[in-house]
Amino acid sequence: MSLARERGALDHRLSLFDHASRLHALTPDAPLPNGGRPYPDDADHRGPRPGGGSFSVEQARAMLAAVLRAHFDGPGRSLDELHEDLRALDVPAWAIRPDVLPWLATEPARETGVWLARHARDRRPALTGLCLLAGRAGPEDVPLVRTLGLLRCLGPVAVAVLEPIPGSAAALVWLAERSALLTLSRAIEAMCRAEDPVAVAWLLRHATDQDPTAGGHALRVAQAVRLADVLEDDETVDQAVLVAGRLLQAMAWEDFSTLRDYDDACRALAAFAVRAAAVPPVLDSLASAAALAEDLTSGHAACLPWRPGVREATLERLRRLLTSARAAEALAGAARSPDPVTRRRAA
Repeated sequence: MSLARERGALDHRLSLFDHASRLHALTPDAPLPNGGRPYPDDADHRGPRPGGGSFSVEQARAMLAAVLRAHFDGPGRSLDELHEDLRALDVPAWAIRPDVLPWLATEPARETGVWLARHARDRRPALTGLCLLAGRAGPEDVPLVRTLGLLRCLGPVAVAVLEPIPGSAAALVWLAERSALLTLSRAIEAMCRAEDPVAVAWLLRHATDQDPTAGGHALRVAQAVRLADVLEDDETVDQAVLVAGRLLQAMAWEDFSTLRDYDDACRALAAFAVRAAAVPPVLDSLASAAALAEDLTSGHAACLPWRPGVREATLERLRRLLTSARAAEALAGAARSPDPVTRRRAA
């Protein structure tokens, strides 16, 4: 292909923002199929890059800095030229992160970031645009950033851009509900740091939706939502009790139990035993009750600094729940489920 025809093909390639917007319109309330793949730039990212080899953070910082300095210090250089320089940069996409980008405290840096994020036809300039927006983006940039975050290759950096924007908790919730794996994990981490009622309310209902083991965030979520206080509140909704059981179970069953690092572990476990007996029994809450009863007998939970008699009372409540007629009825129903996984779990 001639250079002119190659540039012509590139000019007609969809921007990553337009690509994400089109797919989002087809699945507005769910993650993009396969994280948005195939991406418009896939052909340029197959196989090793010219030059090959491994990259360090220092190398990535230096190479990005050189391209950006050439743009900002060179009068008359166009954004299209910057786009092409970044697209041709021999740096793996994973290395383009806010912490390796030189800090450019100029307003043109933000304007450049917006342009690259909106018009980039390759993930390298798109990621660079997002990095330029990190710490500079405002509420008006949220629709652009969160839409790009729907793409798996851009999601984690999009979360980093959204987090410091004032009032961004709703945007983090929006992205978390439409993401999976790494982007979801980063969004949950950001919401745990937000101390925002919107984030707390979402975490209490949905932090374990896609990963019942809480993805290694169980301790952070429990601390962020003040789990023990929630469980001791008589107005707590049933869904929050279910999520609480999953979080406590995840903390107890992690390779290095984080229950010991949770200052309110005893309170939360005791309150969960009370609340779990008061809500309709479902398979997940019964599974958490069984796991926690086992841990209270001979696991990490048994070694917590319990006040005299409280551990025994908590364990007895869980055992009464698990041997109750209501639990037996719920388990019998699960055992008749058409889903083989549900039947196995019930058994």
